[in-house]
Amino acid sequence: LPGISWGAPDTWHPDEIVRGNAILAFWHLARLFGRLGAEAAGIVQSGLTDASSYVRGQAYAAAGDLHHFLGIAVRGPDSDQLP
Repeated sequence: LPGISWGAPDTWHPDEIVRGNAILAFWHLARLFGRLGAEAAGIVQSGLTDASSYVRGQAYAAAGDLHHFLGIAVRGPDSDQLP
């Protein structure tokens, strides 16, 4: 699901709910399987600066779970580590 709805910035899905749900899928996958592809943290990080507050909220939640379940630190837009 995430790969279908989230690609390079110029190909992001136009619907904010689809983008947010794609990021939501990352934290479910991290929790359930304990691993993700190398690009996941960068996609979550990009979501933190999305124009949509829905997408940013999902990205913030995903950043916390990536850290909790996988030990991956995602940097916020101001270069601070989240959560």
